[in-house]
Amino acid sequence: MFVKSIDGSNFVKTREKLFEMLDSLVEEIREENVIQVIIDNGSNYVLAGKLLEEKRPHLYWTLCVAHCIDLMLEDIGKLPLIKKTIQRGVSLVGFIYSHFSTLSLLRQFTNKRELVRHVTNFATFYLSLQRLHQKKGNLRKMFTSDEWSNSKLSKEAKRREATKIVLMPSFWNQVVFTLKVMAPLIHMLCLMDGKRKAAMGYIYEAVEKA
Repeated sequence: MFVKSIDGSNFVKTREKLFEMLDSLVEEIREENVIQVIIDNGSNYVLAGKLLEEKRPHLYWTLCVAHCIDLMLEDIGKLPLIKKTIQRGVSLVGFIYSHFSTLSLLRQFTNKRELVRHVTNFATFYLSLQRLHQKKGNLRKMFTSDEWSNSKLSKEAKRREATKIVLMPSFWNQVVFTLKVMAPLIHMLCLMDGKRKAAMGYIYEAVEKA
């Protein structure tokens, strides 16, 4: 059951204050009723969790899995080939969504399907690349269509770069590679973030596969 929320904006950076807040909540709920404390992965939270464990030895704290996975995806996203692929994908999606006429043309060619779905920072990049790949054929048709060729946007430098990305075979090969690398972690993230079914029975298999 949901107990309450607390505005911690004035002390969230201080480990001692975080510890005091967590400790007071355990006291309020009563220690014998608390098994696990799940917190963020920031160093201040980690230190607050350790202080809580020291005071109440039968409790244990656990880092937020979704945040852990997002940090793993962030590290993977620093690999040169994957970083370049994500940058190109973000550039392409950003260009399309920053112009009303281009977005209107996209929706015409993709039957009103969007390219962006927000989850967490790096999961969003993955899902955007996935949508781009799913709509690869339609995007190529769009960027080689008469409507696009006759538009004013097609003559500008950024627009020519977007067209170049869409028609670049190596970009799409790198998208496939990036999706394969990130897929197991994204699957775990979607399992834990999903609302359709209880995730616990599926998590361990997903961890092993990842």
